[in-house]
Amino acid sequence: MTRQPEEDTIALRSTGLLHRIASALDLPVAAFSGPLGERPSKQAQALALLTAFDMIEDPELRARCLAFVLEAAAGDPDRSDGDTSRVA
Repeated sequence: MTRQPEEDTIALRSTGLLHRIASALDLPVAAFSGPLGERPSKQAQALALLTAFDMIEDPELRARCLAFVLEAAAGDPDRSDGDTSRVA
């Protein structure tokens, strides 16, 4: 089965985004992947979230997505200080 042009575009955008994030964090691209079966790193999960968010075209849907993530961050018991200003 051959890839559709849209899939190629998404793959290129994702790859470009991955390289930009890795560069911004001063990490190698390989830091975002691990051995099969291993739980994804926090950085890999953040990349997946950013990649998916970048693919959402509808501004209202992006706003709902962001609101969900901010709400989850505010209620995260691992954030003992309760500070969500870093994610707003």
